[in-house]
Amino acid sequence: MKKFPVEMKKSPFFEGIEDTEEEKVLKGLDAHEMTYDKENYILHCGEQVKEMGMLVSGGLLIVQEDFWGNRNLVAKIGPGDVFAETFACMQRRNINVNVIAEEAADVLWLNVQNILDADGETEGWKLVLLRNLLENMAEKNLRFNEKLTHMGKRNTREKLLSYLSAEAQKHGTSEFNIPFSRKLQSSEIFLKSLQYKILILLLQPKYSHRRKPIPYICGLGAKVGCEHV
Repeated sequence: MKKFPVEMKKSPFFEGIEDTEEEKVLKGLDAHEMTYDKENYILHCGEQVKEMGMLVSGGLLIVQEDFWGNRNLVAKIGPGDVFAETFACMQRRNINVNVIAEEAADVLWLNVQNILDADGETEGWKLVLLRNLLENMAEKNLRFNEKLTHMGKRNTREKLLSYLSAEAQKHGTSEFNIPFSRKLQSSEIFLKSLQYKILILLLQPKYSHRRKPIPYICGLGAKVGCEHV
């Protein structure tokens, strides 16, 4: 491979890399592409991760599974997204989630240790990727902190309102889309559950006399908004 795939060019991780540097970057990261069928495990929980992955095509699911086999959907990976970068950088810890192909997927594996273990004078493209990697990790850390903020609320009502408030502020509007594909069965369960919880909120007497934003859901739940009551 001498040139970046199209989705690789769009990835924030490779922002700032010049066309003339592409072959050098691919060689420097020991890049190699692998294809996985639908429902194949890309990474298993407890496995040591030596390379960071970038999805070229298809879709992946990050799934956490407990001792009793109960599953929790953590995230969905789309083309151009990177994954397992934290564990690839810190190889002393094994990965604590499963990465599963939602559909047939092509993954580009990259050895990030080659940019972390710099000898002598560091090449310019390595500095660019280090900056992008740091920004990517910082953004994920912010999202994790937001999740902790919501989960730290005392009850389901406060957790739900905290999440909807944050999303409304992020989008700058009282109407927005929940960032999960309705193709996922787990998403439908989530959305129906969310619709039920919001309905319960609306029926509670304590909200009937307050003129404050109350969330509502349209249809299956792909669109969420707020209105005054």
